[in-house]
Amino acid sequence: MKTALSIWWDGEIAGTLALDEDGNMSFAYSKAWLADHARPALSHSLPKRAESFDRSQTRPFFAGLLPEEAQKEGAARALGLSKETTSLSSMPSAAILPAL
Repeated sequence: MKTALSIWWDGEIAGTLALDEDGNMSFAYSKAWLADHARPALSHSLPKRAESFDRSQTRPFFAGLLPEEAQKEGAARALGLSKETTSLSSMPSAAILPAL
């Protein structure tokens, strides 16, 4: 079974982060995000493109967004999750990036 997480930025879906049955992570921008030239890439390491990004391209960016220690425990508590939760399969179905 594949697990997917919608990535939201400033009220719009920027793309989908997915985890397949083998634990491989990928990210793909939504068609609407790609079509809107005013919408930026999530990072320099994930430039806007139609092709999806594989685990080696996706993991460093998204893993860097996870909080550590006390912040991670607080976030897990707020979401009703174990503080050991770090996998996509156990996360809520949407993630929100703040407007920059």
